[in-house]
Amino acid sequence: IPPWLNCTWQHHKGTFFNGVAYHIIEKAPIFSIMSFDSGSEEFEEFIAPDAICSSSWGLCIDIYKEQICLLLKFYSCEEEDLEKIDLWVLQEKRWKQLCPFTYPLDSYDRTIGISIDNKLLMLRGDYMRGIADLHLCDYESKQVLETGIKLAVMKYGETEFLFSIAYIESLVFLNNH
Repeated sequence: IPPWLNCTWQHHKGTFFNGVAYHIIEKAPIFSIMSFDSGSEEFEEFIAPDAICSSSWGLCIDIYKEQICLLLKFYSCEEEDLEKIDLWVLQEKRWKQLCPFTYPLDSYDRTIGISIDNKLLMLRGDYMRGIADLHLCDYESKQVLETGIKLAVMKYGETEFLFSIAYIESLVFLNNH
């Protein structure tokens, strides 16, 4: 374990791409992406952009168009009645900011990642009932697809769990008819 990783740090979401594991780590007040290449067995650290270091709420890492991508979810631009998600991709060991993804204010609760066909996975939830609807949002065309998939949501303090029980029931129903 490299000395810079042998410290007290808070773990956030991670992803795996091309034989490399990537994890968001917080070494207050700095956020970094720690990578581990399973082939060379080497660690590497990429400091997150300054805008991310000011807020971890809604921070997500995933793959977008074959690149590691950070998403900082939901900040309002109330004068325009819009909310925005910032996206950064890792290119040649540097972060490049893409244009923010904008959508109408109060439309979605949060982003949970990116699909294999590069759509943003967005939730619109009824947290009193413990249900969230899954939507696919095309970053480039801004089109939104309501998937019809309902996710069960449970929260324990800061930790949130999503379950796709209703989706499994839908598949069983479709297969039986």
